Amino acid sequence: MANLQETARWETGIYQLETSDPVMGGADGIDNRQAKQLGNRTLWLKNELEQMSRAIPDAVTKSDAINSNSSATVATSKAVKTAYDKAVTAKEAADEAVKTSGNQDIGGSKTFTGLAAMKKGAIVADSEGDFNANQYLQIGSNNVNSYFHNKKSGKYLSMRNDGELRYDGKRLLNTDDLSGMMPVGAVIGFPRAVTRPEGYLKADGSTFNQSTYPDLYRVLGGNKLPKLTRSDVGMTAYFPVSDIPDGWIKYDDISTKVTQAAYPELYRKLVAQYGSIDAVPKAADRFIRNAAGGLTVGTQQGDAIRNIKGKTSFCGDGNGSIGIGPQDPEGVFGGEGSPIAYTTDTDGYRQGYNYLTFDASRSVPVANEVRPKAIAMVLCIKAQNSLDDVVMWIKAFGAVANAGLLDASRLAQGLQDKADRGHTHTVSEVQGLQRDLDALVGKLMPVSDKIGGFDIVKFPDGTMIQTYSVNIGDNRGSQAYEEYQFTWAVAFVSRPAVSYALRSNAANAHYAFWVSESHDATGSLHKFRVIEGVRNLQDATVILTAIGHWN
Repeated sequence: MANLQETARWETGIYQLETSDPVMGGADGIDNRQAKQLGNRTLWLKNELEQMSRAIPDAVTKSDAINSNSSATVATSKAVKTAYDKAVTAKEAADEAVKTSGNQDIGGSKTFTGLAAMKKGAIVADSEGDFNANQYLQIGSNNVNSYFHNKKSGKYLSMRNDGELRYDGKRLLNTDDLSGMMPVGAVIGFPRAVTRPEGYLKADGSTFNQSTYPDLYRVLGGNKLPKLTRSDVGMTAYFPVSDIPDGWIKYDDISTKVTQAAYPELYRKLVAQYGSIDAVPKAADRFIRNAAGGLTVGTQQGDAIRNIKGKTSFCGDGNGSIGIGPQDPEGVFGGEGSPIAYTTDTDGYRQGYNYLTFDASRSVPVANEVRPKAIAMVLCIKAQNSLDDVVMWIKAFGAVANAGLLDASRLAQGLQDKADRGHTHTVSEVQGLQRDLDALVGKLMPVSDKIGGFDIVKFPDGTMIQTYSVNIGDNRGSQAYEEYQFTWAVAFVSRPAVSYALRSNAANAHYAFWVSESHDATGSLHKFRVIEGVRNLQDATVILTAIGHWN
C-alpha cells in the first residue's frame, strides 16, 4: 500500500467530506484530502517544533498533550507523533469504508436490516468461479416482466404485468386452468365428508336453475341432474362358489352378524322393512321367488305340489270280486293283477283287475322332495359397499370465491367498473349483471320435481314437501280396515309431519274413518291404516302431504 506524499505546509482548513462527494481514492482523490491536509500540517508542525526546540530555552514549558488549548506550552515530539498516528488511522479507516459511489469490492458478510433497493437488478452467484463462468441468477424487471434469469441455462421465469406466469417463454398453468381441465358435466367422486366441493353439484337426481348453470344445462340437455346415489347394500345374489366375495355375507347369517355397529346401512334397511333383525325371514332350504302376483317382499309360503288328477270306475262280478270298469282308467289310476271277466247289465263282457293302483308319476315328475326346477348355489346378501364413503358430484361451473354461490366481490367489481357518474346505466348495459342476478334469485327459489306419483318441492333452507295419493278399495264390511305402506321418493332426514285427506266421487258415500301412521326413523318408509266405519259403494283416494327436511 503506497503512502501519501506529505508537504510541509500549514493548511488553513481541513476539508469536510460531504454526503454528495463521490468515493475516490488515489493521490488526489477526495477521500484522501483530509488525511493529506492533516499530514501536511503535521509535517509542518514537526519541522517548526524541531526548529523551536533548538531555539526555545529549557525554561519553556513543554507538553505531550495533543488536545491542549494553552499558549504557554509547546508540543513535544511525542505529542506530534501521537497526532500523526491518529491521522494515519483515520485515513486507513476511510480507505476501508463502503463508498457511496464508484466501483468497490466488499469482503465479508453484510446484513441489511432495512429495505435494500436495487434499481438496476441484482446478480447472485454461489462463488466467484460461478460468477466468472456466467453461472449465476439475475433478478430484474422491465416494463413488461419481472423475471429470474438462469445465466447457465439461459431460461427465464417471468411474471407479466397482467399476472401471467411464463417459463422459457411458455405460459404456466394457474388455478383457473386446472379447474378448466375437468369439463362441465364430468362426474367425480368425493369422500362423504366433503359436502360442498367448489364448482360441483351433487348427482342426486334433483333439478337446477337453468340460468344459474347455463353450461351444465347445455351439456345435459335439460335441468335434471343424474341420480348416482344408488347403493347396492341389501341386494341378494347366488354364488356358484363357496368363497364369498368381500362385502357379502350368507343370507341366513343376518340374525347373528348384522348389527347396527357392524353393518349400519344394511341394518337400517332391514329394520325399516321388517321392524327388527329377528323378524327377517330365513332362507333355510326355501326357494326364492319373485315378489309379484299378490306376493310382497318377505312373504313366506309353505310347500305345495301341483294338483294330481285321475278318473276310473268300479264294478263287481257278483261273487265279491271288484274290478275296474267299465271305462278304462285315466291319469294316475291303473290296475294290476290277473284280469277277471265280468258282465254288466249295460256293457256286456269286460275285463278288470284285482287291484286299484295310484301312481303320481303317471301324471307329473316325482322325487323324494317337492321342488321346482333348481340349481344349488350359495344365497348371499350385500352387507357392505366399497363406495359407501364416496358421493358422486357433477361439474357444474368453474371456480368461484364462494362455492355454490355468486362471487359477490367479482359482482361488486363489475358494477364498479361500469359506474359512470356522468350518466346512468340499465341492467342490460351492465355486462353479466342480469346473469348474476338470475343466478342469485335461482338460489333463493324452491325447486320442484315429480318422481313417479310423488310431487316434491325443495326449499333452499332445507325444507321439503312431498305429496302422494293412494287408492283404497271398498272393504265391503263394517269396521274393516286396510293397511298400506310405501317409501317416499326422496327420503327425509327425520320423520316428517304427515296430513291426510280422503276423496271420493260417490254421491251417497259416507265415510267414518280414522288413520293411524308410523314411520321409520330416517323418514323413508311410511305406513298407515284406513278404518272404514260405513260400507262404501265406490273406491276412494287417500291424499298424503308430508312436511320435513331434505337437508
